[in-house]
Amino acid sequence: MEQHSQTNDTPESRKILEGQLRESFGRVVYSHKTHEKCADILLERLSSIKLWQIVLSAIITGGIISIFFGAGDVGAGIGVIVSTILLVLNAYTKNYDLGELAQKHKQAANDIWLIREKYLSLITDLLNCTTTNCLLISSLDNTTWVCWY
Repeated sequence: MEQHSQTNDTPESRKILEGQLRESFGRVVYSHKTHEKCADILLERLSSIKLWQIVLSAIITGGIISIFFGAGDVGAGIGVIVSTILLVLNAYTKNYDLGELAQKHKQAANDIWLIREKYLSLITDLLNCTTTNCLLISSLDNTTWVCWY
């Protein structure tokens, strides 16, 4: 059962409510931006890893080809070292799917965006309502402004 409380609608109580809404709005904006930034960082890291995988594979291929043309020990040594580095890099990307993590952060940011817009609308409605034409209906999971003109 929802509990509703009634308070006197005074300018001071509205300022307190506005301050609380702005504080919550700021936290939502910060969370939204943090998820977006994290997704961007993960995508940059994924792009960098993919580039290094290509570069290392090309170096390994060059080392193997150099063995056939007589470079022998030098080409084989470089191939072994670079191949080991590529193995470590591939093992890292196998355990951590950076693309999936970035997608989850993007989805979280999109979900938070809707909450952000609702807070913004709520603050706007609070500022547009006057004491004679506005009623606040509030519950734990839902806050609704009913304004009439």
